[in-house]
Amino acid sequence: MVFTDFSQLDFYGNFDYALNFNGSGTQQVGDALFTNVAANGSGAPAGVSITGFNRNTTWAGGSALGTGSDNDALEQILRSLTWSAGIATGALDLDIIIGNNYRLQLLFSEGCCNNRHYAVAAEGLLNEVVKGTALDSSSVWKNSASQGYAMTLDFLANDSMLNIDFSRLTGGDTNYHISGLTLERVPEPGVLFIFGFGLAILGFVNRKKSATTTASPTI
Repeated sequence: MVFTDFSQLDFYGNFDYALNFNGSGTQQVGDALFTNVAANGSGAPAGVSITGFNRNTTWAGGSALGTGSDNDALEQILRSLTWSAGIATGALDLDIIIGNNYRLQLLFSEGCCNNRHYAVAAEGLLNEVVKGTALDSSSVWKNSASQGYAMTLDFLANDSMLNIDFSRLTGGDTNYHISGLTLERVPEPGVLFIFGFGLAILGFVNRKKSATTTASPTI
């Protein structure tokens, strides 16, 4: 998806990981406090490994989003990235807990090439292709300071590691890259329903109790 403001994404909740690749300083967007990670893995928190990436860069991609501190922080995240100048597959591996529900959010920007062409896969569920067309100004993916790009995936952890893989395709600029990511632990839909139903029952009981105690006695 294309985004132009932090509010179009999910930055509120319980985040196990929030990573800013090649960032400088600590950035916070909503509840997500981003940790800076270099191409060689330096700075990565426990449970995170990175392979195949071998370059860090800053550029103007995604540097002019909306207003406010959250957008300012997100702009800094999008201005930095890690990428590969080699031909190997890139991989990000994150430790997770079997049985938990997660929301993965991958953050990208483009400050160079409209004809980017690479693939991103995660858990066999997310399979997305970055494809820009150099001669087509209407292409979704393009060099832009006013927009960023996101891929998202909601999944149930069936094993103890989240595998995110980057691979080159043919034609165009095949250098894969990423600016940041978040991994949020989310409650099951059934838990949310039960919690909401419980609140509704509690509100009904409180209203009944209030009506009983405030009613005027009959004389």
